[in-house]
Amino acid sequence: MKSMVERRTEQREAPALRGPAVILLGQNCVEVSIVNASRAGIMIKVPATAAIPDSFTLGIGEHLQACERIWRQGKLLGARLLA
Repeated sequence: MKSMVERRTEQREAPALRGPAVILLGQNCVEVSIVNASRAGIMIKVPATAAIPDSFTLGIGEHLQACERIWRQGKLLGARLLA
């Protein structure tokens, strides 16, 4: 696995939110797992074959969060949390 350049501006922590998470893609959704998160960003595990757009909505329980994909390496994806 390639080493990744550290670009975080805040310390990441294990996810406080539990339960299923999904990326909403129009009428479809992709099930994902939260690896870690900070106030500014999130790392999620996605299916290797899933096509994730540059901007997407992450659903965690009843909470919807707009995100911007920053990087992807295999099944791992890093995203910025948008306001």
